[in-house]
Amino acid sequence: MSLFTKLPFLFILYILFNPLHTHQCSHDHHNFTFQEYETHHPKRFSRFSASAPNYQNLRMDFDYENTETASQAIQTYISERLIPPVQSYFESALKIIRLTSWIDVPKSWKCSSVTIPLIHAKDGFEADLAIFVSTFDDSSSSSLADARPCTIDKVTKRPIIGIIRFNTAKIKPDPDDITFEMDLSITLHEMTHALGFSQGMFSFYINPDTLQPLTGHVLYYFVIGNKSL
Repeated sequence: MSLFTKLPFLFILYILFNPLHTHQCSHDHHNFTFQEYETHHPKRFSRFSASAPNYQNLRMDFDYENTETASQAIQTYISERLIPPVQSYFESALKIIRLTSWIDVPKSWKCSSVTIPLIHAKDGFEADLAIFVSTFDDSSSSSLADARPCTIDKVTKRPIIGIIRFNTAKIKPDPDDITFEMDLSITLHEMTHALGFSQGMFSFYINPDTLQPLTGHVLYYFVIGNKSL
């Protein structure tokens, strides 16, 4: 699916399994369905390897139009403080075989409660993964954010469109350093789900040599508290 150097991969595992924050991740307690999208790839897939010349850094693009119901301070906090370091990390850590065309999103596209702005239905994304950012307000929830993939590539089964939603009831737009680090940690954790690291995506992982679904690659699945890992 994607290639990692050892340290970034270990850090991603830490993000997924870190129990030190109180964020309750409900992602894997839901059964998700995914849209498959026909994209354009290099004519021939050879063997996937770290030294293959067609491996390049992941390109991510973010849309924030679905955050407009939040205050300007919260919108700025999300778009300028939380998302940029997360984007920078994953674009540096992950390498993929890039698409040879833009990601075109159908006008009728919808994922959970998130709809596509008309500009992207017209122009698409020059990226390998498009993320729609949205907000909701739920003071009864303990979650700061949640994320998931929505559309996967028909050939590689890699997520190419996903969403991340932030709970404005849990956001302080001018946090102290410790709160900011917690918010950033949660954002990193949730973004791994949009990238395909979740129970619901395991059946879509493929053998890179044959492009056929893997079998027997998940040995066990366990839960700490009520957080699925």
